[in-house]
Amino acid sequence: METVTAFLFFLFAALASANVSRLLGPKQRDNGVKGEPFETGQPPLEEYREAQHPRVFFVAMAFLVFDVAAVFLFPFVLSFPREGETPGEVLIFSAGLFFLGVVSFSLWYFWKRGGSQWE
Repeated sequence: METVTAFLFFLFAALASANVSRLLGPKQRDNGVKGEPFETGQPPLEEYREAQHPRVFFVAMAFLVFDVAAVFLFPFVLSFPREGETPGEVLIFSAGLFFLGVVSFSLWYFWKRGGSQWE
């Protein structure tokens, strides 16, 4: 029951602070020019957005994969076996080594296939 009460309290506090900020904060005025890109006082050269090269999304996905892998490596580093460790902890460390091997192989394969090349 205490957990539910704490959750409801923090939910109410978050919603209240967001609404107070919206009500008491400065009002946004749109004068039409504010939303346009800055072109040094010149009229815009193009009226549409050009499509991005598909490689941008591939590199972004590769970044996310290796970034998440880096996050998972922090607990792995903290699980280095010490003297007198149980076999279960050694198994966890072995699983971490396997994960590190998979990530290393993925990086090697990404590099070999030219994943970082734009052409």
